Amino acid sequence: MPVFSAESAPPSPATLRRDLSKLCALNFLVLKGDKKSAVYSLTIDGILNSPIDAKRYCSVDLDLRNGAKHFNFDFLTKINQGFFSPEESRKLTEATRMYILNTGRISAPPVTQSVQDIQRSASEAIRQIPLTQNTSRAKRP
Repeated sequence: MPVFSAESAPPSPATLRRDLSKLCALNFLVLKGDKKSAVYSLTIDGILNSPIDAKRYCSVDLDLRNGAKHFNFDFLTKINQGFFSPEESRKLTEATRMYILNTGRISAPPVTQSVQDIQRSASEAIRQIPLTQNTSRAKRP
């Protein structure tokens, strides 16, 4: 689906509705409201699949860039779908397991509850990541 630009003619209302419906069906956009009060927002899938101009992005001051207010753990499960090979996923899972075991032996910082919650959340997120065979990727040497 082509991206609308200022140089091209605006799409017809029917084309615009059809394209927005497709983007919602692909889970790239979420619709809030109805008719004149409708507002479309990017989902995590929409953000991850949006084109980016790296030079333009880096030219914006760090404090002025659009950033998240908190870390989005859902992002981790979205990028892993086909991102790592099964062998890479196995190695990462084992390394994470060893990290969690080893950090349990370290004396706890003053606020132990939040550190433990973060470790537990990370461990649970990693266990939920499916290990899938990616056949479209070339083998690494």
